Formats: sequence, C-alpha cells, structure tokens
Amino acid sequence: MKTYGIFVAYSPTARLRAEGLGRYLAAFVNAATHRDDVKIVVAAPSWSRRVLKELFEEQGISTARIDFVGPRTQPLLLRFYHLMDRFRRRRPRKATRWFPKLAAMLKAGMEALVLGLVGTRNPLVFLLYALCLVVVSPVLAIGILLLLVRRAFRLSRLYRRPYRWLIGLSQKLLSWRTDINRGIYDGMLARELELLTKIANRLPNVVAWYAPASTWPTFNQIKAPTLTAFPDLVFLEFPVAFSAHKYGATRVGRNIRKTVAGGHYFVTYSERIKRSVLVHQLGVPPERVKVVPHAPSSLAACVEVQGFADNISASRSFCLALATEALGKLVGPAQGQRFEGAGFKFLFYASQFRPSKNVLTLLRAYNDLLRRRYIGHKLVLTGNGHYEPVSEFIREHRLERDVLCLHDLSEPQLAALYKLADLAVNPSLSEGGMPFTFTEALSVGTPVVMGDIEVTREILTEQPVRDATLFDPYDWRALADKVEWALGNREELYSVQREFYDRVLAKRSWEDVVAEHIAILDEISGQQHPARLWHDRR
Repeated sequence: MKTYGIFVAYSPTARLRAEGLGRYLAAFVNAATHRDDVKIVVAAPSWSRRVLKELFEEQGISTARIDFVGPRTQPLLLRFYHLMDRFRRRRPRKATRWFPKLAAMLKAGMEALVLGLVGTRNPLVFLLYALCLVVVSPVLAIGILLLLVRRAFRLSRLYRRPYRWLIGLSQKLLSWRTDINRGIYDGMLARELELLTKIANRLPNVVAWYAPASTWPTFNQIKAPTLTAFPDLVFLEFPVAFSAHKYGATRVGRNIRKTVAGGHYFVTYSERIKRSVLVHQLGVPPERVKVVPHAPSSLAACVEVQGFADNISASRSFCLALATEALGKLVGPAQGQRFEGAGFKFLFYASQFRPSKNVLTLLRAYNDLLRRRYIGHKLVLTGNGHYEPVSEFIREHRLERDVLCLHDLSEPQLAALYKLADLAVNPSLSEGGMPFTFTEALSVGTPVVMGDIEVTREILTEQPVRDATLFDPYDWRALADKVEWALGNREELYSVQREFYDRVLAKRSWEDVVAEHIAILDEISGQQHPARLWHDRR
C-alpha cells in the first residue's frame, strides 16, 4: 500500500460546500478511500480540519480511513476573532428581542400615567401622577429637543460639507482597516502554511503529494514530488473584471504564477488549458502536464426516494420540502416565497457570482424573456445576492421578486432545485473541465443549455448534442432565443442530451479519475526528485 498526500490551504472564510472545488475534492477523496492499495493523508490548516470533516461526512465519506495532519490548534488571534464574531452575531438578536418589549412597556406606562391623571378624583393620587409627569417631562423634552436640533442641522448648509468630509474620512479609515486586516491575515496564513509544509516534510512515508488548486505557492516547498491541479486561469484571462472583484486579480494571479514557476508536475482537465495556458502562456514544458478529464457529477442519490407505492411523487414531495427549506435563506423583497403544492416554474443557474460566470448576460436575457416574451418563469441563482453588479442590475430593472439569489446551499438542496427546475442554464465563459452543470442537471432529469466555449466542446463531442445545447455566451439575445426554444422543446432537448449522457459520459467514474491521478503520482514518485532546471533556464 502506498501513501499519498493531499495538500489543501483554503482560507478560514472559504465555504467549501458552496464551491465547486469543495465538491470536486469530496468526490476525489471518496473514490480514493475505496481503493485497498492507497492510503490518503490530508494536510490542512488548523481552521480547515473541522470544515473538511463536515464536508466529507455530508458526502458519506468515512473519515476513519483518512489521516489529517497539520497544526492542531488555531492561532490565538483567529480564535479571538471567532469569539468576537459570535458575540457580534448574538448581540443584535438580544437587542431585537428586548428593545421592542422595553418600548412597549414605556408606551403602556405613559398611557396609564396620562389616563390616571385625567381620570382621578383623589387629590393625593392626582399629586402623585403630577409628580411623575414632572420627573418624566424633562427627559421627554430633552429627547424632543435633540431630535429638533438634529433635524435642523440636517437641513442647514453647514451640514452638507462637513458631512461629505466625514464620509470621505470614514471611507479612508475603512480602506486603512481593510489593508491592516489583510496584512494581518496574510501574515497569519503564511505562518500557518509554513508550519503545514514542515509537518508534511516530516512524513517520509508519503511518496507524492497532490494539491487540488494552483493558488498555493507554499505547496512547492514540499520536498517530495508534487502534482498540482490547474483548473483554469480566469483571474488572468479576465484581469479588468477581476481587478474590481473582492478576490483581487493581482494578488491571486501572482500566487498562480509563483505556483507554476516553482511547481514540479501539473494536471489539468482540459486540452485547451494545457495547450493555450500552461504551455503557451506560462511556458511549462508539455511533458510536465497531464490531462485528466473529470467524471460526471451525479446528484441523483440526493433526491431518489425508494420504498413507496409511487416513488416519483414521493421524490417530488421530498424535493419540494428541500427547496422550501432552501428558500428560507432568501432576503429582501423576495423573502417569504415558498414551493407549495406544484411550486412555481423557474430557470436555474448554480454558480458563484464571479466575472467569468457571465451572470449579467443571463440577467439581460432573462429580463427580455420575462418582459417581452412573457415566459412566466422565475430565475433562481445560487450566488451571493450582495455582489454589486448583480444586485444593481436587479434593482435597476425591478427584478427583486423574479430573481431569487440563494447562497450556501447543501448538496441535497442543490439537487432538489436542479430537479424542480424546468431548465438549467450555464452561460459561463470559462470552465475548468467537465461542465458540471450538464451532468448535474441531467442526472436528476432536467435539460440544460450552455455557453459555446472550447472546454465544453471537448466534452460534448457530437454535433447534434452541440446544436441542441450550445449558444453564443457573448450575445444575450442568442441566450434568450435558446432558452425560449428549450422551454418549448423541453422533452426533445432532454431526450438528445440524456441519450448522450448515458451512452458516453456516464461510463466514466470518479474511480477512473482517481486511478489516472494515482498512475501519475506513481510515475513521478518513481523518478528522481524533479529538478527545476527548466525554471533555472528561464
């Protein structure tokens, strides 16, 4: 039995359940744990160990066959931050619970005082009520006076200039605070990964290491042979869009370049990524890059129901319950909508909100379908609705009750939404490998339309399937036309896609993917430690 290591260095804020990389890692580890000739060691930062265990257990993976290594305790500063974060989250709930009660008590007391004063005939009681009013009146008077002063100040000219100056100062302070927090976080992360690599280097039984992402340059410090997954280069392919994005194109792109410049061997899921990006753009020798396509991602097990007289109806009822639970995460004007009875018709796009995901093109097409073609469907998205370009478009076109943004869904909730949708849509401009949307949707019986990009064509190799499925992702009118056609020809579209899925795609399993990765790790571990001569020559 050979021991292989998996190196992960996700940040403390990473939501692995919501990320495609998290589901990919779980599928990979699940297949690896079913092999009798392989032992898996997962090296992870202290803050990721519990998250990874929860992710694996949610996927039904036995963690008894996985060794977790890394720093055991979190940095004190991070523990203090989590403590303060819990306190901040708890405090608004207490205020929300007690302030209305206190206000109601004060209002009831004032009403009782006034009614008692105007209705009493007893001189002593009258004096008592009058004394209470004398005590309370100054407090009320001061409050009213402060409100009047504040109102007058807001209406005066003196308010505007200092107010703008204060806004500028507060924005500057927030910017400084962000820079300081980022510096503290970067230093903490660098120290954590330094400890992690030292621990990994003290494991001589691990013959080779695998990293499922290419944004961790520290991985190159491991002395054993290493294999780095390189899914795509969206931060460098869309630099202008990502420059204003919270992930930061410059910083992440720099980490990717460092990882590639100091890396040993690489694996990618697409011939296009190998040829156009790694070899031509980043200068990696082609013999150091292997291509291993993904396996289909099936969600059928999450929504299949057995043991009932009518399993189909029982499955749909189960999905309606899961979807209603997911809709409980809605915020804003759309809050309160539920899947009751037959539910409502909707289109579904499962993706994070990032520039390469092309969400705005989908929103433009959907606005046309809703307002001019009267399709009557809602649009359900799984990204964070606070992403500014998306939220601004929704507000500007008054789509708050038609576009529903959900976030941080569990896998059963994701599967239920796929199954209940009339159509899955994916307009993405860049995908790292097997188009997950295609296989996830079809696995639960929902047809799908996708953007016509090169990595998708590598998987959808037959022309009838391409003609039925693909559209120009740079043209929102082409997207709207394809969605309208797909809704009108849903059974025909599903039949073409399902036949191709069952005959071609479903034959590949995650066991095949793991076996090909193990073969690569075997190959590199049997060679001398890879010299970085080609980096020295550059």
